[in-house]
Amino acid sequence: MAILMLPNDIISEVQALKVGGLDTNKLIYTIRIKVFSVLNDDGAVSTENMGYTRLCSVNMSKNRRYCVETLKNMFDKARIRINLNLLGVLVSDLEDDDYEGKCNCIVGSSDNPLFPLLSLVAEASQENKNDENHYKCKHGDFPDIA
Repeated sequence: MAILMLPNDIISEVQALKVGGLDTNKLIYTIRIKVFSVLNDDGAVSTENMGYTRLCSVNMSKNRRYCVETLKNMFDKARIRINLNLLGVLVSDLEDDDYEGKCNCIVGSSDNPLFPLLSLVAEASQENKNDENHYKCKHGDFPDIA
């Protein structure tokens, strides 16, 4: 089994592989769940590892900058599996999802606030009947930045 690492533009790369004769239903797409960076009050990039449980446990300010996944972004990433006819999705960095439900975000068909990003990817990558509005938080925003 060979592992093929593709650059960030997954859609154009998979389409090019398809044109070259690759059977895309043998490919697995990796989606990372990360809080990529947070700017401290002094403007420096925080070096601490901060997942969504921790991020939603602190009072987030609009005066700070956050580089986080949005539900829309995760929805779009999950739908790549269906749109490009890939075998599946591998979700990495689960420890950075909101495993304690601190963000209080319930998405899709779930009735549980635990692991909202994983829940979204698991459901949206397997069905194609609901639009992105089905995957918005039932209460508030994710993450809630006041």
